[in-house]
Amino acid sequence: MVISISELAGGAVTKKGLKEEPKDAEGLLSKKLDNLLKEAKIDGELMASLGTSIKNFEGAAKGISPTVDSMAAQKRYGEELSLAAAQMESLNSLYKVQMESVNRQSLINEESVENATKLKEQMQSLASNLSSLNGVYGGMLSAMNKN
Repeated sequence: MVISISELAGGAVTKKGLKEEPKDAEGLLSKKLDNLLKEAKIDGELMASLGTSIKNFEGAAKGISPTVDSMAAQKRYGEELSLAAAQMESLNSLYKVQMESVNRQSLINEESVENATKLKEQMQSLASNLSSLNGVYGGMLSAMNKN
């Protein structure tokens, strides 16, 4: 069944299921709409108040926009700080490994210096002993040649 404006306006339904349109269907529809708005207590003042509220909401939304942008920037800043902290931790670990390596190398160098000092002392002792031995051996040769 098709509902027409005249039915909304209170037109009568014929046997064919179609309504007869009243002479002033638009006027009746307008009156019914006015009555519905009146019953719902929707008047010009309420509509103006609704318009004002919508404009206020729009202003508030525009006012919130910088705050939202600021929050997004703060989030990005926080993420960058977290990344920087992770990189600093990595650098600290690398620095620690290098310091341990330098300390080991320093110990090795100290041992090398000690070994070189001991070697020098032993070489001086060996040279002194060889000199003494050469003196003794030379004396033996001289004594053997005199006979």
